[in-house]
Formats: sequence, structure tokens, C-alpha cells
Amino acid sequence: MNKSVKKIMDSYLYLVDLHNSLEISISDITNVAGVSRATFYNHFDSVEDVIPCIEESVDAKISECINNHPNGVTQGIGIIDVISNEILPLIYENREILKILYTSPLHPYWIDYLKANYSKWVSSFKSEYDCRTVPSYYAENLTYLFFFSIIELWVSKPVPETPAEFRKIFHSLFSVPISQLL
Repeated sequence: MNKSVKKIMDSYLYLVDLHNSLEISISDITNVAGVSRATFYNHFDSVEDVIPCIEESVDAKISECINNHPNGVTQGIGIIDVISNEILPLIYENREILKILYTSPLHPYWIDYLKANYSKWVSSFKSEYDCRTVPSYYAENLTYLFFFSIIELWVSKPVPETPAEFRKIFHSLFSVPISQLL
């Protein structure tokens, strides 16, 4: 990634987190990033264009991992194992950025991005489970919303557990009936 683009993205995230607002100007970003307005405009047309760039940069390795498991189950590996063994470490690498995406005014953009990019992939695993008692609409939506919420809780902690520590919690949350959590 271009150094200027990274500076702009980091500065935007810093400012959104600092002010808990999306009312960030190009001047604010360029001043914090130490780049010129021309540099900003070489890469972005507007402040709003920075958001998709951040989402895609945080998500690049995860998307690559998911492409390795395009039809859900691959070689007998289930979704919980794919997520806990391969994706949780990738999430942890970006925990500071993800914390801002989950806890700032960027949250709606981030959740919409996740739904658009991952709901179909999560649904591809439904053949693993017997959901005859729950209509598929509810089962699929609840599954990915549950997953997003668990990740949000994890990365939003002041000091999140390491992926190895969190893996145990993650497996427990998906193996215990919700009635036992209440």
C-alpha cells in the first residue's frame, strides 16, 4: 500500500476516534497525516472515499482466507474451525483499526460492509447444520449477526485476549445453547 494512502487512512481513523464524529475535513486529515491536499486528491475524491479503502485494507487477508474456503466446508473443516483457526488471528492483527470501526460512528458502514461481503459465505456453511426447526432466513441472519457481535465484543475490549485464548471462548459461544447463556 502507498505510504501516503496509509497515512491518510490512519489519520482519518485517528480523527474519527478522537472526535467520535464523521465530521472530519480534508484539511484535518492532511494536517494530521502531514500530506498536501494534492496528495489527498491524488488518491481520493472525498473524505467519504477513505472509508471503503480502510474497509478493504483491513479485510484483504480475511477475504483471501475466505477465497480458500469458497463453498463453506473445505476438506471437512467447518465454519467454526475456519474462523477460529484462520480468521481470528487475522482479525487480531487489525484489532486497533477494527475497534475503531466497531465503536465509532463508522460502525454502520462497517456492519453494512460485513453483511454485504460475508453473509453469503456464512450461508454457504448451512449444510453443516440441521435447521429444520428454524426458517433459514432467521438461522442465516442470526448466525452472521451473532458472529459479528462476538467479534465486536472481543476487539472492543480494552485488552482483547490473544487468538489462542479467544478461540476457546469462541468455540464455547457457538457450542452452548443460547438458553444456557441467559
